[in-house]
Amino acid sequence: MNWRRLGASIGLLVLTNAVVLAGVAYNRSGEPDVEITLTEREVPVSLGAFRRRDEDTGLALRLRWQSPNMRWRSETHESGPAWFDQAKLEALGYDCSIPLSDPDTALYYDRQLPREVYVVLEYEGQAWTAWLKEWERDLVFAAAQVATGKVSQKDLERHRQVYERLPKTSARLMAIDVGNDPVQLRQRYPELHRFIITRAQVRLVLVREGNSATGKPYPAHLRGRVTHLLTEEIHVPYEWQSELTRITEGKSIYKNFWNPFDWQADPKEPRYEVTLRYGRRHEPWITAVRPLTTAL
Repeated sequence: MNWRRLGASIGLLVLTNAVVLAGVAYNRSGEPDVEITLTEREVPVSLGAFRRRDEDTGLALRLRWQSPNMRWRSETHESGPAWFDQAKLEALGYDCSIPLSDPDTALYYDRQLPREVYVVLEYEGQAWTAWLKEWERDLVFAAAQVATGKVSQKDLERHRQVYERLPKTSARLMAIDVGNDPVQLRQRYPELHRFIITRAQVRLVLVREGNSATGKPYPAHLRGRVTHLLTEEIHVPYEWQSELTRITEGKSIYKNFWNPFDWQADPKEPRYEVTLRYGRRHEPWITAVRPLTTAL
């Protein structure tokens, strides 16, 4: 046995753990940036955590959020929200100086790399209310399309059922802004019980000219998209794991985290609420888990 190599491996493991623990301690030191209470709609138990329970004592929640363009039909294009326009991309540091009429436009913009930024998530606010109204307009549009044969009666009924469940089952965290400086974002969004600021990855999208779902043409343009949060899984402390497993009976209300419309498969209302704190590194941790008496 190579004792020197073994010692080096153990030393590296100890150092790595020390760095991780130091980061956690720093994140939780001082006053939290945010303390917010969410429900199972926004923080369901990770599907993978239930599958690993027989082999692993870990349990995690997955932060579920939405973008305003996550709908069955979008008036413009599904590439990203309207607020994430070229000006916002340039503010993040993207070079958007190549004209969209240039022959090398696609080659240049399609090669743009993702960036790590800070995203603002609004909880149960104006963005979520507007999103529900957009779904209502989508439903009216779909109903008008039944007569033309473009939408079947079966599809219309399916979308109606989804829409009717949204106010009670959909996640109410909406991505509403991004930036490079979390301090400036907090000054812009000071309500700590309503706005979460956390790290995320974004990418630039070149939208080719085309027609919207209503047939209205739109020109080629640049749009940004929040692809994912850098911290989407949140470890459940040991003292809350038994309570959470008891409440959920080892089953998640979602079948597919990657499908933004997964609530159509299971319309159950949330069974618990969780209090989260975000610290200096804008990373979350759990401080409380409580059952909801309104659960079905």
